[in-house]
Amino acid sequence: MSELVRRGTGALARHRAGRPAVSTARVAFDGVPLRWADLPQDLRASATSFTPLVAECAVVAWDDGDTQHGFAWRAFEDCVHTVAVTRPLRPRRDGDRVPLAGPWRAVGHDRRSVVGRVRRREGIVGADIAADPAGGADDEGRTADVADEGTTGASASAYLPAAVRAGMRALVPVAGWYVGDIVQEQRSGGPLAQTVTVLRADAVRAVVVRATRRLATASGPRAARADALARTPWFVEQHALDLGPDVDNPSAHVLP
Repeated sequence: MSELVRRGTGALARHRAGRPAVSTARVAFDGVPLRWADLPQDLRASATSFTPLVAECAVVAWDDGDTQHGFAWRAFEDCVHTVAVTRPLRPRRDGDRVPLAGPWRAVGHDRRSVVGRVRRREGIVGADIAADPAGGADDEGRTADVADEGTTGASASAYLPAAVRAGMRALVPVAGWYVGDIVQEQRSGGPLAQTVTVLRADAVRAVVVRATRRLATASGPRAARADALARTPWFVEQHALDLGPDVDNPSAHVLP
């Protein structure tokens, strides 16, 4: 049986334009992913469409000691939903705080219309990682755009090849919404597959990238499997969506 895990809390990857991708070989995948199924039912019911789903993602962004903050999005062929959610933290006996089991509460929800047809590209792209497993990161912590730094989208995109990141920036040079995550599927105590899902958007356009890769076998030592997966090419799907005005917007504009 396999399980889905994400990077541990606070694991932030950084990159700079043109640099190789950050390797996943030494990343600690020990966190529990946030899923749309974890969010309130009324929110899930309102963030929908009659047109096909392009992609979706939900991610824990940070906590401030008392409250945990997350972001989620769903992209359909006719609209894009972006959501901000929070849930309280409670103290443990040792003084630390742990998240409550739920429920999450929506504190912002935007729905943007999509104008015209979704433009889709797909292909296999080499891993493009640095020779050093820790490579690709910039020692000074700078990213392609200062506004991207610290966003979950920039952190997740750091594991993608430079060509994929450049394609996203070409469509959306300066992002107002940049949210994504990397999730790993594990089996028999080691990695098997990885998925990066990212939405990068400004006022007029959104680009959705979903990249997946998978080992041919789940056998072998854990470290060897991690190294092999980090060097495995990505199957990348890119969707470009032109955005129209807000539609039935129940709240102020949500920014990560």
